[in-house]
Amino acid sequence: MLRFLFCFLFPLILVPMLAAQDFESAIYRLYGDASVVSSLDETDLWRLQHYYSSPLRLNDCNKSALVRCGLFSPYQVASILDYRERMGEILSVAELALVDGFGEYLAEALAPFLSFEKSTGKPAAGTSVNATGQFRAKKDAAAWLGRVKAETSWADAALAARTVYADKDLWPPSARAFYVGADYGRVRVVAGDFAFRFGQGLAAWSGMSFSGAATPLALYKRGSGIVGSTSLAGSSVRGAAAIISWKRLILSPFWAKGPGGNLSWLLPVGQFGISYYDSVASADCRFCFSGIDIFAEAAVEMKKALAGLCGAVFPIGERGRLGFQGRYYPAGFSGKHSGALRTWSKTSDESGITLSYGCGDLAASADFACRLSQKRKQLKIIVSDIFKISPVWALKLKAQYRTRDYGNGRTRSELRSDLCYTRPSYAVNLRLDAVHCDKTGLLSYAESGIGPEKGNRLWLRVTLFWVDKWNDRVYSYERDAPGSFLVPSYYGRGFAASAYYKAKFSLGRRGGLSCYARVSFTGYWKNKKPSVPELRLSVAYSY
Repeated sequence: MLRFLFCFLFPLILVPMLAAQDFESAIYRLYGDASVVSSLDETDLWRLQHYYSSPLRLNDCNKSALVRCGLFSPYQVASILDYRERMGEILSVAELALVDGFGEYLAEALAPFLSFEKSTGKPAAGTSVNATGQFRAKKDAAAWLGRVKAETSWADAALAARTVYADKDLWPPSARAFYVGADYGRVRVVAGDFAFRFGQGLAAWSGMSFSGAATPLALYKRGSGIVGSTSLAGSSVRGAAAIISWKRLILSPFWAKGPGGNLSWLLPVGQFGISYYDSVASADCRFCFSGIDIFAEAAVEMKKALAGLCGAVFPIGERGRLGFQGRYYPAGFSGKHSGALRTWSKTSDESGITLSYGCGDLAASADFACRLSQKRKQLKIIVSDIFKISPVWALKLKAQYRTRDYGNGRTRSELRSDLCYTRPSYAVNLRLDAVHCDKTGLLSYAESGIGPEKGNRLWLRVTLFWVDKWNDRVYSYERDAPGSFLVPSYYGRGFAASAYYKAKFSLGRRGGLSCYARVSFTGYWKNKKPSVPELRLSVAYSY
C-alpha cells in the first residue's frame, strides 16, 4: 500500500508540471509501439526526428527526394509520382489515403512527418547542409558524436563518428560511418555505408528490426530499398550499391562482403520482388485490393531450410482495420540478415501467429508463438486507447499481458496510464506505470513543457520508481537531442529529475541553428547503487 501511495499520489501533487509526448505518440502510430525507438538506429531516429520538426514537403519532392527520405517504399514512391501526374498535388491526409499503397491508417500515421502545402516550385532536394555535434558527460566518463550531411538535387554525402563512455580516450573515435550517393537519370549509386530493406525482411533487411506488432500497421514491412546510412550501431553494411529503374522494374544490386540484390516489379495494385544476400534467397509480394492489404514472403537458406510468412489487413467498419500474420522460421534458418516480424530475438526456430485490430486510437493485438525444438510457448496481449476528455485533456491507457511456459517470471503484466493536458505553449503529462511479475514495480512521473512545441521549449520531469525485482523493471522513453534516444530501465528505489531545453535560431533566409541541453540526476535509497548525474549538449546547424 505504501508503494502504491508513493507513486500514485506523487503526480497528482505535481499537476502544474507537464507534457504530452507527441513524438512518442507519432512513433507509436507509425510502428505500433513507442518502445521500438530503442531498436531504431541513429540514422532512422535522426531522420524521423528531423521530419517531425521540419516536415517533408511532399508536393515539392521529385523522385530522388522521395527515395532518399526513407519514409516510403519504392512502390509508394511510384504511386505518389503517378498520382501527382494524373490528379495533381496531394493536399491533405485524406488525399494521401487515396494513393495506392497507403490507405487511411498509414496516411494518418505518416501525417506528422509530412507537409501537404502547395508546391513552391523549388525542389525539396535542393542544396542543403546539416551538421550535428553532441557531447555527453557523467561522473568519470565523457563521450561525443559528430554528424554532417550535404545534399544537392543530384548527389548527397554524409559522415559520422563517435566515442562512447566505455572508451578510454576521446580520440580517435571508436566508430565511424560515411556514404556518398549520386543520381544519374534512372540510376542511383551509393558507396560507403548503407541499409538495405526489401520485402517483408526475411532475406535482406539491415537495421530497424524489432519484435511484436501492437497495431495492424506494424504487421507488414514497407521496405525502403537501399538508403545511405551513418548508423554507428553496426546496423548498416559497408560496400557499394545501385538502384536502377526501368519502367515498372527496379533492380538494386549491391556488394557488402559479398554480392546481394533485389529485383522488384511494380504493379498498379502492388509489387513482386526477389532478393538474395549471404546464401539466402527469397520471393515476396504485397498487394492491395479494395482496401485489403495482402503480403507474403518465402526464403530459403541454401542447403538448409525454408522459412515463410504471410498475412492480410482488411477494413472493418468505417475506420477499423483487422489483420493477421502467420510465420514459420525453422531452426535451420539462421536469419542472419532478417528483420521480419518475430517474437524472440532472432527469426529462427519460431512459428507463430499475430492478430491485431485498430480503430482510431484503439489498438489491440494478440501474439502466440512457439519454439518446437525447445518446447517453449508464449502468448502476449496488448491493448491501448486514448480517451479525449476535452479539447485539451486526454487519458491514454495501455495494458500488456505476457505468459510463457519456461524460465523465471513466466507471467508478466503491465498497466500504464497517462493523463495529458495540451495547449499550444504549455503541456502536462502525468504517468503511472505498474508492472507485475515477481512482485510489483511502480513508476510515476510528472513532466512539464513550456513554450511552442516546435520552437524554443523547456521540459522538466521528476520521476519516482519503486522496483525491487529485476523482472519488474519499468522502461520509460525520455527526451533527448535528435539522433539520440533514451529508454532507460528503472530498477531499485529512487528518483530521477531532468531538465531539457531546446532553442532554435534563424541565420538568414535559409540557415538555422538548434541548441539542445539536457541535465539529469538519478538517485537511490535503500539500494546500494551510486547516483548518476549526466550532462548532454548538442548543436545542430542546417542550411
